[in-house]
Amino acid sequence: MRRLLFLNGIKAFEAAARSGSFAAAGAELNVSAAAVSRMVHLLEERLGVALFERKANRLVTTAAGRAYQSGLTPIFDALASLTAQVTAPSSVRVLTIGVGPTFAMKWLIPRLADFRKQEPDIDVRITTGGAAVPFGEDWSCGIKLGGGEWPGLIAEPL
Repeated sequence: MRRLLFLNGIKAFEAAARSGSFAAAGAELNVSAAAVSRMVHLLEERLGVALFERKANRLVTTAAGRAYQSGLTPIFDALASLTAQVTAPSSVRVLTIGVGPTFAMKWLIPRLADFRKQEPDIDVRITTGGAAVPFGEDWSCGIKLGGGEWPGLIAEPL
């Protein structure tokens, strides 16, 4: 049986780690900064590990926190993408691209405006995760650094 720990706490932690503050996470999740702080604290107690170093007016992730967040963010991105695909009208064409975050920011995203002009009816969704994340079943395609020798996948050089 799958044991899922305190999903609200996990969601609060991921938002706080990504945004760098309890206030920003609270705004994103529509709860107070104090509620985010409390949920993260309860999660830390349940995990038995500190995820943040709380400093005056600063929130710094610990090594464990950075590792946890780097795994959680792609999971939440994939969940958001999957939800959007399931709830999208059937007439909408969706292209879901799995790609590393640096490549997405520095190469892919700057080129999306031109693609949008050429293909205005395609809804492009980007999910990030990096080299350690396996290709997702919900992806239309993925971009990965390497020689193209990935069993079960068709590789085309860029």
